[in-house]
Amino acid sequence: MQHTNRGARMRRLIVVEIFSHGGLLHYSWQLAQGLARAGGDHLEVLLLTGPNPECRPGPTTPPNLCLLPELGTWNPQQPPPGLARVLPRRLLRAGRALIYLRAWMRIFRIARRERPDWILLGDFEHACDLWGVRWLRRAGRRRAGAPGWRVADVWHNVEAFDRERVGALVRQPRWRMRLARSLDAVFVHGRELARQFEAFARVQPVAIAHGNQNWIVAQAGPDPDLRARLHLARADAVGLLIGNLSPYKGVEVLLDALAQIPPPRRPRLVIAGRPGANVRPEAWRRHAAALGLDPWLRWRLEHVPLEELAWYLRAADFLVLPYRAASQSGVAHLGLTLGKPLIVTSVGGLPELVDGNGFTVPAGDAEALALAIERMAADITLRQRCGLRSAELARSRHDWESIAREMLAALGMPLGPIPRRSRI
Repeated sequence: MQHTNRGARMRRLIVVEIFSHGGLLHYSWQLAQGLARAGGDHLEVLLLTGPNPECRPGPTTPPNLCLLPELGTWNPQQPPPGLARVLPRRLLRAGRALIYLRAWMRIFRIARRERPDWILLGDFEHACDLWGVRWLRRAGRRRAGAPGWRVADVWHNVEAFDRERVGALVRQPRWRMRLARSLDAVFVHGRELARQFEAFARVQPVAIAHGNQNWIVAQAGPDPDLRARLHLARADAVGLLIGNLSPYKGVEVLLDALAQIPPPRRPRLVIAGRPGANVRPEAWRRHAAALGLDPWLRWRLEHVPLEELAWYLRAADFLVLPYRAASQSGVAHLGLTLGKPLIVTSVGGLPELVDGNGFTVPAGDAEALALAIERMAADITLRQRCGLRSAELARSRHDWESIAREMLAALGMPLGPIPRRSRI
């Protein structure tokens, strides 16, 4: 897909998502569409990512949005190909580190080629990102004879998750504070995360909502009849925990909560998603068996493909997020979009998603979680009312174009006319 040359009135923004698969790519693609629509004829948006991205331009893609799959990164959702599978872990990580650094070099080169006004980055995982951001900002300022660019970030996780040590939750390396202070603008999802970010970095961010997941819903494939595949009866009340299953997701707390609900009132529970490298799913299964929960549980401990994500939500009556730590959750916004009640814990920005559409309970409190699950499972009228409210919030508060207009205004970028209603 070719993009147009910038005229006198056209401004340009590059959205960068280093990996071309997964939830952050889904977020960036939806945000890029919202930014393009909000900017209208005054703005060109480029989404720079890795090869073979899950997103593809289509008939509804704004004409001023261009996809650039030029970063040469790998698919983090798939195992290494061929001989790479037998390499020692350290050697494989070293090779991927080189690919990651090469991706940063390509970001610099493409920025010089495209001459943006702003570069909007995503989540940061590695110390080299500090070096990359600082170099990118210096490169933007050193452009002789042409206007430079500035660098912003959507800071998804105010606390960084520990993805290496078994059972570990979060970490806060000092380089993240230095990186936060190196940016020209930072966006976070919600008021509580803005407060936490300012306390940790002493930088005031811009609080925005997380957008809905209409695009993911549109990617659903043929109905896989999950209720039948998972042996769920039509009359069963079904709760769902889905996503990458890391220690912070609180699987153990959820099992303990389910065990506290008397069997006659105990709902079925689906736990789906790929376990992280620092969890032991066999320990979850042993714990569930010891609690006598096997008849009520349906495990799908594997990557859930994009075309099935929405169907898992449709097969469930309510979504349970027993997170022990979190900033936000794309899965929760998928639940909002599909009109599902939410049960969340009071961590990060999750409580701000509950507004007449579910329950918030203290993190790690299995008793409170059990009471919320039991009440939601027992009351179909409550579930219907909460579901309608979730769908309403997804359409209004979490509309991508409205969020994009707030972001462009904060960046001093041009805005197109306000539409009569959202087109996303």
